[in-house]
Amino acid sequence: MKTINKLSILLIVCSLIMLCWHPPALPQQAGDRTVSDSMNVKFPLPDLSGIISENTEFPLPDPLGIISEGDSFTIGVSLNCSATMMLVKVDEPDKGIIKSISTSFSGGTLIWEIPFDDLGLPPGRYEITESFTSTLSGISPHVVFNPLEYSTDFGTWVANFSAGATIIVNVVATIDNASVSGDFTGPLEHLPSPPPSEFSVRIRATRDIPEIDDEGNIIEGTNIISYSGEFTVIADKETSIIPAPIHVPGDYPTIQAGIDAASDGDTVLVADRTYTGEGNKNLDFRGKDITVTSENGAEYCIIDCEDDGRGFYFHSKETPDAVVDGFTIKNGWADRGGGIYCADSSPTIRNNIIIENFALDGGGIYCGNSSNATILSNVISSNTADNWGGGIAAHGSSSPIISNNVIAQNSAVLNPDTELEVGGGAISLDDDANAIIVNNTIDRNYTEYGVGGGILCGWNTSPIITNNIIVNSSKGVGIWVSSVGAHPVLSHNDVWNNTDGGYAGISPGIDDISIDPFFVDAANRDYHLSNWSPCIGKGIMTGDVPTIDKDGNRRPNPPSSNPDIGAYEHFRDVPLAVTPGDVSGNGRVTAYDAVLVLQYVVGFRNLSLAQRQVADVTGDDNITALDVALILQDTVGLTIQSQVETR
Repeated sequence: MKTINKLSILLIVCSLIMLCWHPPALPQQAGDRTVSDSMNVKFPLPDLSGIISENTEFPLPDPLGIISEGDSFTIGVSLNCSATMMLVKVDEPDKGIIKSISTSFSGGTLIWEIPFDDLGLPPGRYEITESFTSTLSGISPHVVFNPLEYSTDFGTWVANFSAGATIIVNVVATIDNASVSGDFTGPLEHLPSPPPSEFSVRIRATRDIPEIDDEGNIIEGTNIISYSGEFTVIADKETSIIPAPIHVPGDYPTIQAGIDAASDGDTVLVADRTYTGEGNKNLDFRGKDITVTSENGAEYCIIDCEDDGRGFYFHSKETPDAVVDGFTIKNGWADRGGGIYCADSSPTIRNNIIIENFALDGGGIYCGNSSNATILSNVISSNTADNWGGGIAAHGSSSPIISNNVIAQNSAVLNPDTELEVGGGAISLDDDANAIIVNNTIDRNYTEYGVGGGILCGWNTSPIITNNIIVNSSKGVGIWVSSVGAHPVLSHNDVWNNTDGGYAGISPGIDDISIDPFFVDAANRDYHLSNWSPCIGKGIMTGDVPTIDKDGNRRPNPPSSNPDIGAYEHFRDVPLAVTPGDVSGNGRVTAYDAVLVLQYVVGFRNLSLAQRQVADVTGDDNITALDVALILQDTVGLTIQSQVETR
C-alpha cells in the first residue's frame, strides 16, 4: 500500500509540474537544424618552414637575451590587396560608378563577388577600367619590415551587363622562393626594379650575441648571427562575369527550352512547380557545361515523368561542370536509369530527391560506358530495378563518386530465372566499375532473389567504401563481393542488422563496426545521428571524404575530432553515454526528463525514436506512467535501488 501511495503521489506531483512548469528549450540535436552555420573561407599561410639556414634556428626573445640551442625563429608574411573598378555606360557616359574593394590575406586565392544589381546601374554595355594594388608586410616577434607596395593598371575592356549578373574579381597571390643566402647585416630592404607582374623583398634580421667569459661576464665586441629570407610575391588577377540566369518558365516555357538556350557557364533557374510532359523530361544537356537548378530546393520543384521516360539523359561527354541541382525526380520508367541516365559523361548530380523510379538497371541512377558522375547529397529512395542497382547502378568501367547521400528503401527485385549474380538493393557495381563510396547512409534496401541488399561488388570491381552506414537490409547481406576479380577496400563503416548478414565474400574492413546507429527517427526518414549514436567520431578523414556533410555543416565537427560515419555530421565529438531516462540528452537524469516523458504519455508532446528508446527505462517496449515514476524516483532519491538500469 505504501508503494502505491508513493507512486500516486509521484504521478500527481509530476502532473502538476508538467502543467505549471515552462521548461527550458531542449539542447539542439542534429535533427533540429534549420540553418547551417556560416562558413569562413581561410587562405592558408604559405609554408615557410626551412627558410632558416642549417643549424641556425633561433628566436628573438623579449627582453633580448642570450640565444640557446634549440630555439627557433618564425616570420609571417601577408598581403593587403585592393582593387578599383570604374564602369561607364558606353552609350550614356554620364552613367557610371567607381567601385573599390580591399582585404588582407596570406597567399592563396581571393575572390570578390559584386552583384551588378547592387551598383544601381541600368543593364547595358559598359566600359570597365581596373587597377590593382598590393602591399606586402611581414611581422615576427621582433622583425617588422616596411610595406612594399605594388600597383598596376590592368587596362580597359568592355562587357555587356544584364540584370542579375555578377562581377567576380579573382586575385591569386603566391609567396614562394623562400631562401637563405649567407650572413647579412644592415637594414631591411627590397630588391630594386621588380618585374611588371611580380616583386621581391629581402628580409634581414640581425642579432648581436655577446661573448661570455668563463665567469659569465660579457666581453667587449660581438659576434653577429644574421638571418635573411627572400620572397617573391606574384599577384595575378582575373575578372569574369556571371551572366544573369535563364528563368523557366519566365524566359522559356519548358526546362529543355531553357537548356537549349543556354551556353557554357550559364545557369537555368527553374521556378517552383511540378513539371510534366514533353520538354520537361528526358532532359538533355547536349554536352554543355551549365547548371540547371531549382529556385528553392527539391521539395518545391518536381519533375514528374508520369511512368514514361526519365528525368535527365547525359550522353554527350558532359563534364563535372554540367550540374543538376535541387529537383525531385519521380515516376521515371526506362530500361536503364529510371531517374537519371549517364553514359560516356561525368555530370554532377547533387541535392536532389530521386524517388519512385523504375528501370531494368539503376532504378534511380545509372552510370555506364566510363561515366564518372559525382553523386552528392541526394536522397535516393523507393526506386526499383529488375536486375542491378535499385538505387544506383555503375557498370562498364564507370567510377562515380557517391558521397553524402541517403539511399533508403530501394530494391532490386530480379527475375528469379536468371543465373547472373545480380542484385544490389542500394548500389550495384559491375564490369570494371571502381566507385568511391563515402559517408552515405544506406538503410532498409533489399534484393528479392539476388545478392547484396546494400552494396553489390560484381565482376572486376575495386571500389573504396569508407564511413558508410549500411543497415537494416530486409533481404540480402550488407556488402556482397564477387569471387571474380572484385577487391573492394573497406574501412570505418557501420554494417548492422542486415537480414542475411553483414558481409559475403569479404571480411569486415579496418575499424568497421556493427551496432545500431541510433538515428533520430529513421521511421520518419530522419537519418541524423542522435546524441547517443555510436557512429559519432568513428569515421576517418581521407582525401576522398567530403569536408561538408549533407546539411552543409563542416566535417569533421569539431574540427579537431574524427568525422562521423554516415551522411550527417553531429555537433558532438563523442556520443553521450546511453543513460536510461536522459530524454533531454544533457547527460543527466532530472525532473525535466520525467516531465518530457509524462507529456509524451498523455499526448502533449512527441518524442523522437531515439528519445523513446531512452525513455523506456523498464525495457518492455512501452512507455507508460511507470517509466515516468521510475525516472522521478531516481531523480529525487525516494528509492535507494533504482530500477533505472543501464541496458
